[in-house]
Amino acid sequence: MERKIVLNFQPLVIAVPKEREYVYEKLKHHFEKINKMLADPQRDESSRCELYRILAIVARVMLGAVKDVQLDELIKMLEAAEEKDEPQKTSETRS
Repeated sequence: MERKIVLNFQPLVIAVPKEREYVYEKLKHHFEKINKMLADPQRDESSRCELYRILAIVARVMLGAVKDVQLDELIKMLEAAEEKDEPQKTSETRS
């Protein structure tokens, strides 16, 4: 039996102070990249759950709800998720 969870995201407009635009744009880029990774129907459940977890953190940081998450630590988590994704993509293209 297949069980599904449907997540609906509504568009959100955020006013970003000029001095934080760079950080916001970098986070937005990763947010969009994770969304694309999640759209892959071949992605396994554990990988998908990890990406949703990271996506939630990125969203909270973008909204300013989490003040204690260090940007460097978050970027390391994002890069680790992307590195895990690369071998999966390579093996899929060889099949």
